[in-house]
Amino acid sequence: MTAPGEGRQPDFAIDPDHMTRKIGLFLTPVVEQLDKLAGRYDQAHGEVTAAHASQAGGWFGGIGNNEIRSASSSFLNALEWQLRQVKDDQKRLAASLLDYENSLHQIIALARRTDQMIADRFQSIANQLDQMGR
Repeated sequence: MTAPGEGRQPDFAIDPDHMTRKIGLFLTPVVEQLDKLAGRYDQAHGEVTAAHASQAGGWFGGIGNNEIRSASSSFLNALEWQLRQVKDDQKRLAASLLDYENSLHQIIALARRTDQMIADRFQSIANQLDQMGR
């Protein structure tokens, strides 16, 4: 038995065209949607951060007994932290899925090259047999 990575490459049992279509149908749209959402999370995070820094009306309550301002500040701190976490998670998820998509495309390319090498071998055998008159 050989260790992984030794010996000849395995033959592939995939349909590269079918796999490419499925990547386009199921994986690429998810990556694209995550990219769109990342922009929205970036924008929301910026708005919340700016609102907290400016203590603008509409985000902060009136003066009252000073508990409203403190509660608003606490809420915006928590919201800013959550948005930052979601934004970073989304970014990492999109990068991971993009890496996965690229890996699948590399596997497809390798499968195509392997299939072509096998076809070339069979064609070479056929040519040799033709030359021998068989």
